[in-house]
Amino acid sequence: MAQSRPAPQPMASAGTFLLDGRSLHQVVLEQITHGGDCPGEEMRELKNVSFLAAVPPAPYQRILIQNQSTDGFTDREYDERRPSAQTFSVALGQGQRGSFLTLAPSYNSFQYQVQQRLQKQLVNQGSSGLQVSVNRINLNRTFQEIR
Repeated sequence: MAQSRPAPQPMASAGTFLLDGRSLHQVVLEQITHGGDCPGEEMRELKNVSFLAAVPPAPYQRILIQNQSTDGFTDREYDERRPSAQTFSVALGQGQRGSFLTLAPSYNSFQYQVQQRLQKQLVNQGSSGLQVSVNRINLNRTFQEIR
């Protein structure tokens, strides 16, 4: 009698964040505090961020990246049409914030899963990390500058 073999389990491995195609280990985000006639706060996002798992993109795949530090996530295409995941933006925040992947000041821990869409099969999973710091800028502005 032949024994059935368990289905192979996806390998857990490290992934890499990319900014404009280059490896990214630290992010500096700007927080601008406006004083004067029109006070307020402005948080700048970082655009064109992508992710490369331990396995290269292949046809009909998606990647789910979850920030363990903020509970934010992004679900992107991860297929052969590009060298890494579909690009996204990151910004400071907690929880899910639209299409942004939220980050917290300090070290952020991430878990990712690559799935084959057609068979709904887990292809790869792993973790990554990113150091996030905030550059705080104070500016004074007048009504004339806003117009």
